[in-house]
This record gives sequence, structure tokens and C-alpha cells, in this order.
Amino acid sequence: MRVSVQFLGTLAIAAFLRFSYLDTFPIDRLWESYSRWLVDVLTIWNSWIYAPQLAPNAAMGWLPLFQYLSMTVMVASSNFRIEPLRLTNLVLGLVTIAVLYLSVWRVFKNHWQATVSALFLALQPWHIDYSTTGSDRILLGLLIVALSYAMLTGRVKLFSALSILTVLTAYEGWFIVALEIILGLAVGRWTPRCLTLLGIISASTAVLWVGWNAVTFGSPFYFIASYLESSGYVFKLNPAGLTFYLVLATAMTFGLFLIGLGAMLLRKTPFPSYVRALAVLIAGYVGLYSVAHYFGFDAGDLAGRLVPILPMVALSASFVFPTIPSRRRRQLIVGIVLLAMLIIPYYAQISIGPKKVYVILPEQRVGQQLRALYQSGKVICDLPAVTYYSGLDPSIFVSSSSLSRYATNLSTRSLETWIDDNDVRFVVWQNVTASQLPEILPMLGASVNYQPSSYPVGSMRFQLVYEDSFATGHWEHDPTFAGPPPIFIFQIYVQP
Repeated sequence: MRVSVQFLGTLAIAAFLRFSYLDTFPIDRLWESYSRWLVDVLTIWNSWIYAPQLAPNAAMGWLPLFQYLSMTVMVASSNFRIEPLRLTNLVLGLVTIAVLYLSVWRVFKNHWQATVSALFLALQPWHIDYSTTGSDRILLGLLIVALSYAMLTGRVKLFSALSILTVLTAYEGWFIVALEIILGLAVGRWTPRCLTLLGIISASTAVLWVGWNAVTFGSPFYFIASYLESSGYVFKLNPAGLTFYLVLATAMTFGLFLIGLGAMLLRKTPFPSYVRALAVLIAGYVGLYSVAHYFGFDAGDLAGRLVPILPMVALSASFVFPTIPSRRRRQLIVGIVLLAMLIIPYYAQISIGPKKVYVILPEQRVGQQLRALYQSGKVICDLPAVTYYSGLDPSIFVSSSSLSRYATNLSTRSLETWIDDNDVRFVVWQNVTASQLPEILPMLGASVNYQPSSYPVGSMRFQLVYEDSFATGHWEHDPTFAGPPPIFIFQIYVQP
């Protein structure tokens, strides 16, 4: 009964905080969420055959598990907006807390430590924030917890199934599966036969995904090429960046990352090899991104890279209070310190997400303006958030990747023919690496406060009908704090 009360009480706190956050934060602030929404809709229309190739370049490399989960919720709810993705993650966040609680209880035989671990995750601001977005970060965190449980308990069949799911969720999952297999061998949970079986299963899943890329895109490693292209990767070495994620992990957890690792390494526990293995897992994950940052491979949402390891950080923090002291005075001190470690980080960081919502507001405005201007025809647009907030049929939108051949050799006559044949009437232009429009039609980004207002290209005229920029009074584009580039809507007129 005591365990049931602790378990249900922790879940109730977590659910209240996440639903409250979702209710007060109706706009998903992540650009990625809108790309995933678009992939979901296009895949459903494509008879459930995974279709990231139909979306802008930045979506092409995503693994399919989270997409199919959110698509299932979409269809089941008959809601084809972004809410099913957010609700999928909200439920996955609660499941993560439940699985963490039960895993700690069963592995370490400690009800108190299970409760403390779950509470740290329930009140973790970044985990709350990402539980209300449409990214795959929460699902990967859940799978890391479940994999760790299967590894420490030596459950080969469970680990095999989870390794397949993890490999199909995110590329970091490939590293996690390999590391967990090695750690399982180190703590004596795998026999040589089990090790071979797990290696074959996980490697086969990765090979299947690579093969799908080869069939779909013509290259087995197209997902790597598309990521590098969409992120604008330029080879560089950044030795100072090796500590970047160490500092970021410490800041995101309000110091609990270092405190937890220290407690895991210094505390005497009945399961020392298990604890060290989990410490290596946490450090290895952060180390992976430290190396990626050194080579400049980690463009995009940097904080989001660390969200999947937050459940394990919550577990590590529980080693600060592995047991309840026998004396009441010490119990009081531990209670005060524990409450401080739970509440202070929560109130210090819970407003971070809402403060960053300005990132998506320009796309929201542009989408609404596009809806007001639209009458007929196709729209060239590489901004899924604009597609979403326009409320228009996603099938009318065309990615600039369809025009990639013009990036290096612009043929005005051929471009005119393509635009006329595809009935393209509008262009949404922004200077971002995920779009090829700045290479094909660079002149369209020269306008400042609607001047120049039109650009002739052969017999076509690109008329500027909306400008969302700092010059037109939108502070989000302020270059002094690296605001997003201006966004322009052009209407195309073809001279007879």
C-alpha cells in the first residue's frame, strides 16, 4: 500500500505539472515539432508509407518510431493538427516517470530511492517542457531507462525488443544500445551467446534503416548528407567546445548532474557495479555530444540533445539520499535539503520554455498572412510552421528541394516553365540552411521595409506582399540578439 501511494502520488504531481504547463503554453516553440507534424500528415496521406522525402530537407533523416506513434494518435483522435504529437509526448513523459520508479524499485530494492528518483524527474523543468513538444526526446529518454533496466536485470528478450525500438527512434540510440551492451558485459549480465545475439539484432535493425535510405533516396547514408546539408555544416574543430555539454548539463539540472555523478561514485551501495555502469552511461552520453560539438555536428536544438539523459540524472541525484535516516533530526534536515533540491530548480527554470516561444511567432504571423492572401495555386515553402499556421491544405506546398537543380545553374526559361506547369503562385522566402531558395533566388532577400517591392526574373515578377522583419516592427528579428532572419511572402505574376 505504501508503494502504491508513493507511486500514484508522484504520477499525480507529474501529471498536474505537465497538463498545467500545456494549458498555459498553447504554442509549441520547437521548429522541429512542426516538421514532424508535416511528416505525419504526409505519411498518412501516403498510405502510411513513411514519407519524410515529401517534406523540406531538414526532415529527411528522422527515424520513424516516434512518427508512427504520433500518427496513430492523430488518426485515433481524428485530429490532424499538432496536438496529437504534444499529447503523445505528455503521455510518454508520464510513462517515463512510472518506468523509472518501477525500475529503481526492482533493481535497487529501495522504495525511498525510487520515489526520490521519480520526484526529481517529475519536477525537472526541461523534462516538463519537452513533454509538451512534438520532438522524439522524451521517447528516447524512456527507452534509455527501459534499456538500463533490462541490462541490469539481464533480460535478453526485453533488451532485444527495446534495442530495436531505440535504433528506430534516434541516431543517439545507436550509441546507447552499443554502450549498454558493453556495460551489460562488464557487469556480468550477458553471456557470450547473448552478446552475439544482441549485436546481431541491433546491427540488423540499423542495416534495415540504411537499406531503406538506399531504396528511397538512392544512397544508404542519405540521412547523414541531408542533415549536414540542412544544418549548413562546415568542417571545423572547436577544442574549447569539449566542455560545452558538461556546462550545459550542469546548468540545465541546476548542478544535479555533477552532484548526482559524484554521489554515484562516492556512495557505498549494495550494487556498486550497477551504479558505476549507470554513471558511465550518463557520462558517455554527454561525452558523445561533447565530441560532436568538437567537430561541429550538433547544429539545432542544443539543449534538446541532453533531454533524453535527464531521467538517468534524476536517478543519479537519488544517491544523495539513498536511505531515510533513522534519527528524526536527520530526517528533518534531509527533508529540507531534498525539498530545496526539488523546488529551487523548478521555480528557477520552469519559465525558460515560455520565454523562448518568440522563436516560432514570426512563422505563425506569416502563416496567418499567407492564409489571408491565398486564393489558388501552389506555394513554395520550406517552413513547416508557416504551413501549419496557414491552415491551408499541406498538399499545396512545395519544397525548394524540387528546384535544387537551379541552385548551381539558374535557367530563367526553365524555371518559368516549371512554375507555370506546377501552378506556383506564392513563394515564402527566408535565408535558412534548410531552404535552397536563397541559392536559387538570392535577390528576394534584399528588401528592407518593402523596398524594393518587386523583382523581375525573366517574364516573371515576384511581388512582395508581406514582410516579417525587424524593419517592419517585429522585435523577434532583432539582430542584436541573433533573432531569426526576415521572412518574405512573394506573389508570382507571369507576363503573357
